[in-house]
Amino acid sequence: HSNASSVPRVLAFGDGGVLAADASIGGAGVVIGKTSPGVASGSWASFGRCGDAPGDQASDDDMCACFDASPDETGSSGTMVVGVPVVSVRVSDSAKGYVVARLCAVRADGTSTRVAWGVADVAGGGDVEIPMSLTSFELTSGCHWRVALSRSYWPFVVASTSNDELPISAGRLTLPGCVESSHFPSDAAIYGESAVPPPSLIAPAVPSTTVGDAAAAEARRTVSVDGSLWNLVEDRGTRVYEATATHPVLSGDRTSSHWSSWSCTEEATRKNDGSDSHTATYKSSHARLGGAGTPPGCMTTELTSTLVSQPSAFKLTTHVKCIGIEGHVVFEKQFSEELSRKH
Repeated sequence: HSNASSVPRVLAFGDGGVLAADASIGGAGVVIGKTSPGVASGSWASFGRCGDAPGDQASDDDMCACFDASPDETGSSGTMVVGVPVVSVRVSDSAKGYVVARLCAVRADGTSTRVAWGVADVAGGGDVEIPMSLTSFELTSGCHWRVALSRSYWPFVVASTSNDELPISAGRLTLPGCVESSHFPSDAAIYGESAVPPPSLIAPAVPSTTVGDAAAAEARRTVSVDGSLWNLVEDRGTRVYEATATHPVLSGDRTSSHWSSWSCTEEATRKNDGSDSHTATYKSSHARLGGAGTPPGCMTTELTSTLVSQPSAFKLTTHVKCIGIEGHVVFEKQFSEELSRKH
């Protein structure tokens, strides 16, 4: 608890990607490109697994119009932000489509952590406000704020059919409830010297391997869980990042009279030609070993759902298959829906 008063902090967009209280954009303006970030956005439907959370945002930031504050804005003791950050951009009256804003905390080594994000429709032009997700975050000394702007954020925000470049002539970030961290008592003062230190900003130490001169216009992120292992693979054009760790998903064990398990794979593919897709596959098994007059068997349910974004339509296909105890298919059906789009 702190008795220190909190005040909003306003930082303006400036030429050269500057984010500062006295910054301004010159007559040439700043252009938000047509690229579609989102590979580092995390899982679409999180179950609390490892790999679900958004990872290092640096690869997505590279595809955006970014504005960076100086580490001096943080102060020597850090800054606490509590509330809803808001980004505002000024666009022309003829603007169409969407603008996505992400607020990131960037370490000295370039690692970028997503703090909050939001989206707004720019139709109508003028000053467009983008309220972001509610957050409570401490920006530690030596780090700095970054605002990353894009026209889409796959798979959460699909690119509009009018996904042209979007010039902005002004913009600002409003940080609510800013208080210097020194106004708050330390964890050690509250809980004693045995207090667990706060977690550091995301700095994933995942191995990487070069996979050749692949097309940089395509990126892919796959998260899979099977048995007691989870695997995260991010394919960012010419480099593949992989990470694997234990994560128990088994209920009971395979020597008990009953056991169940599930596996899940999510894959998001981003292309700049408008044919983005997202696929989720779930598999659940329930088994019994038999005994006491009860025959052994296993029942499995498999579900695969794919959403594809195309310039003319959204297409959703879902395939459901249930396999009975004796191995025969008791139910199988595919559902397909198509929704035409005008923008």
